Amino acid sequence: GIGSYALLTMIVAFLKTHPSRRNRLGNRKSLEGSLGVLLVDFFRLYGKLLNKRNVGITASEGGMFYNKEERNFLNDGRPYLLSVQDPVDSDNDLARNSYNISKVTSAFDFAFQMLTTPKIMSSSSILESILDWKRDSLLIERAELIKASMLDNSLAEAKHEGEGVNGEDPTPKVAKSRKRKGKRRKGENSQKKQRKD
Repeated sequence: GIGSYALLTMIVAFLKTHPSRRNRLGNRKSLEGSLGVLLVDFFRLYGKLLNKRNVGITASEGGMFYNKEERNFLNDGRPYLLSVQDPVDSDNDLARNSYNISKVTSAFDFAFQMLTTPKIMSSSSILESILDWKRDSLLIERAELIKASMLDNSLAEAKHEGEGVNGEDPTPKVAKSRKRKGKRRKGENSQKKQRKD
């Protein structure tokens, strides 16, 4: 795969090079305002368009694409590797060890296809359709932890409510008055029975 720093650099480089940043004359303008459009364009660039064999990307110099061979980032034994120049150290290729980049690229391409292919929406969300969380053990574990945490929080709140405030009896006043009325009725009923006898 790719490391988090490389991914973050890819995102910054993508945002800096996004076509919405330039008008027809090449002048800078504001970035696309829709996060949905940006997400789809990100998946399109890194899943479909980027020629990883010859081209790398950098967030330096305002964000740009470069020839991997000219920057000595081309690995002849593995030309398919992604190349992402470190913005802090221009001699460092952050993605030089991205051996599973084909899986990452496939995931980006799949996400692009899922987000752009017209379909009838099921009950699941669009994001759920690209994550496939039911097969991802880390996401399953997170979901279970979140459920357990929510259960723990609700139990703690219930316990806190049951403890009362400042040592007061936690039984709600309405419940207390019902108990008193019930006791009175029992007493009245037993007195009525005694009178009948």
